[in-house]
Amino acid sequence: MLARIRRITWKTIQLSMALSLFGVTVALAAGGDMDGSFSGDGKVTTGFGTSFDSQLQDIAQQADGKLVAVGYRMDPLDPSSTTRDFVLARYNTNGSADMTFSGDSKQRTNFGALDEAYAVAIRLDGKIVVAGQTCNNDFSLCDVAVARYNTNGSLDTTFSGDGKDTLDFGEGDNGTLGGMFIQPDNKIVIAGYLWNEDDDYDFAVYRLNANGGADGSFNDDGIQNINFGTDRQDEAFDVVLQGANIVVAGQTCSATWTDCNFAVARLSLTGGLDSTFSGDGKQVTDFGGNDYAYAMALQPNDKIVVVGETTASTYGRMAVARYLTNGSLDGSFSTDGRYTLTFGSRSVARAVEMLPNDKIMIAGSTCDAGYFYCDFAMARLNPGGGLNTAWSGDGKVQIDFGGIDNAETLIEQSDGKLVLGGSRNNGIQVRFAVARVKP
Repeated sequence: MLARIRRITWKTIQLSMALSLFGVTVALAAGGDMDGSFSGDGKVTTGFGTSFDSQLQDIAQQADGKLVAVGYRMDPLDPSSTTRDFVLARYNTNGSADMTFSGDSKQRTNFGALDEAYAVAIRLDGKIVVAGQTCNNDFSLCDVAVARYNTNGSLDTTFSGDGKDTLDFGEGDNGTLGGMFIQPDNKIVIAGYLWNEDDDYDFAVYRLNANGGADGSFNDDGIQNINFGTDRQDEAFDVVLQGANIVVAGQTCSATWTDCNFAVARLSLTGGLDSTFSGDGKQVTDFGGNDYAYAMALQPNDKIVVVGETTASTYGRMAVARYLTNGSLDGSFSTDGRYTLTFGSRSVARAVEMLPNDKIMIAGSTCDAGYFYCDFAMARLNPGGGLNTAWSGDGKVQIDFGGIDNAETLIEQSDGKLVLGGSRNNGIQVRFAVARVKP
């Protein structure tokens, strides 16, 4: 079995560059400024033990405004140790640790192997659903892992008997590196990957029943795999509900993990490919280099915005594609449906949010040429593409935590403020890093 590229690219390089935010002091803070009402300076970091590194992968906002961040911790001296576990942290609206959550604002969950959490969603009843994977010590075999928590942070034993569920589809490698939503009926839909009988990886979409277990009404066994061609390596990183359909996005690569392109597919709610989408339910987009798609969002008119990275230029650039509801590229967006931008020598988009008036906010990280410095990076685009320079002076913001900073997720709060989450490495320890920015 070819080794799967795990969370492709540079996030493990963990480097950071200095913050450059200049402006005139005014009575009212401008869009793009750090929100000082959040932890005093708009930034907070969280660790899970002095001997462990912690990677934040996703954030969700509760109905009461509190933030739940999820990811995993690991022993940096022994990466194959089974002490690699799901970890969660909950923050009050002002950024302080919420001590009503599990007694100390943190929770850790062990599935018995190398466990990584990549996605979180909040049910209407306030229960917290976290999805990820549990793997053997060289990550050659993984299974989808899901945990559900009560509002106080304890495992919800009404979910799969003990609050935890693992989905193993045969003897092959199947897992998730991000992407989940909860249907109105509380069924759980997760994007991921599956090693197939043709000896390559496919997109995988998993659906669980509300209280755990594979949903047999979804493609008969709770999983649908999607192949973008013979000997292609396909991985899905995000999934959204679009009316009566499920849209999943990621990338398709050659057998040797080169020649990668954005890949998008649409399914019915029963798991079949939707042939009204691009003729066969699938669409591939080439930016001219190796192109990796990591996140997507829907506009109110159901157009699909997918973001990631392209190596079409000397160094990687943030890449954005917009699709019409029929799956074709939207020519009204940056003339051909595709747009790229950079902050420095290399930039990657890991997250996207739709803002009022169809503006688009993308977030990720930017590094120097040698990857010695990286910062959180975010940009606001106009509806038709191009930077919205009315925001922050040039449409872009960089955030420095004083260490090695890589952003993985972005949410727009109910009050319009923007929350980014990722990791900070100060050369001693990797910690959860959360920043809040004025809209």
